[in-house]
Amino acid sequence: MSEARAHRRRVDAVEGQLHVPNHIPRAERISNVLFSVPLLAYSIYGFVQDDIYIPGRRGPGVHLYGVPMWLMCAAMLSVGASLLSVVIDHYDTRANEANYRKFAAVTQLLGWVLFFGAFALDIWVYRGVGR
Repeated sequence: MSEARAHRRRVDAVEGQLHVPNHIPRAERISNVLFSVPLLAYSIYGFVQDDIYIPGRRGPGVHLYGVPMWLMCAAMLSVGASLLSVVIDHYDTRANEANYRKFAAVTQLLGWVLFFGAFALDIWVYRGVGR
């Protein structure tokens, strides 16, 4: 066992058991940061401009304004927080991996709900399709 790995082992103060913090591969940590930072930056930019552009696959894409834009910004922040929580969990040596997993699951679910909610609100309320 390497010295670095042995150094990361410690006895949990609460349960008195040996705890080995989880290890997230470097490639996954780098990809999470590379995806989350531009996502968070674009969310802040969209919030400041009151316009978030979501490119379309075959069409011109969608511009979100007002409340749908707020929901999309919240969705992007939620997903960015979820991605960064994995990176933070790697460096946190406390025995709280279950808390990080719960946080990631909740923020991912919240991100999807807000994402689809932003489009639903834009389509049915702002564009008047539901009238």
